[in-house]
Amino acid sequence: MLSAKTSSHEKSFLKIVLNNDYYYTLRILRFLVVTLVGSYSPIGYSFTGIDIPDIKPFQEKSVIVQKGNVVYFDGLISKQSFTTLSNFPHPDKIESISINSMGGDVEAALDIADWMWENHINITIRTVCASACANYLFPAARNKFIGKDSYLLLHGGVNSPEKEFQLDTNKDFSRNSFFESPEVKKIKSRELIFYHKINVDSKYPYCPQLEENYSDKFPEKWFSYEPLSLEKFGISNIHYANSPSQWILLMRSKNVIFANNCN
Repeated sequence: MLSAKTSSHEKSFLKIVLNNDYYYTLRILRFLVVTLVGSYSPIGYSFTGIDIPDIKPFQEKSVIVQKGNVVYFDGLISKQSFTTLSNFPHPDKIESISINSMGGDVEAALDIADWMWENHINITIRTVCASACANYLFPAARNKFIGKDSYLLLHGGVNSPEKEFQLDTNKDFSRNSFFESPEVKKIKSRELIFYHKINVDSKYPYCPQLEENYSDKFPEKWFSYEPLSLEKFGISNIHYANSPSQWILLMRSKNVIFANNCN
């Protein structure tokens, strides 16, 4: 259970946002399944054991630069992120995205993932690829390269069990109205269509959440998968800087808990 203090900026970033008609905006889906609470320090964020030694993946305004056939992406995924990628002078020459992101807007991440899949784009994880990045961009890539101490972190998806959703509700709306809202139903459907298209098991983002002891086994809510489990989900062409076994050992030393694929 995370207990770190959260700044007012972080709180406003993480809370559910409603418009005047009480329809949920799609922006709320950036960190939908669990509340992402981190303690800020000059060198990064800490998640009760999992340390992200870099503030760049948390930048709300992502920095995206194309150098030759590689795009360097630092920060959170937003609609503007996809617009930036689409507006590069020679997007057809992009072969790889070098990513450093804690996730972001689900719809925007799906837009980027669709583009990556259709254009056979590779991905390289530098520091971290988490949440929407791990859910969509990583499996959509043609080849996936993971640095020796790079994090691949998941904490659920829009089709996670409803009990895993922490919602900021009030008297004007309820949990039920959230799950019945057209926007949420639409994005849930889109996620399923996406996984079907890329031939990946749709339970990939939330498989361990189906277990009764999920909260006990994964107290931080974050988890990752070993190479064999990723392959069983349908995610292939993964390359490790050293070896898969060395990456697993290093991640475990950094308090990352590995989940199994669903049976």
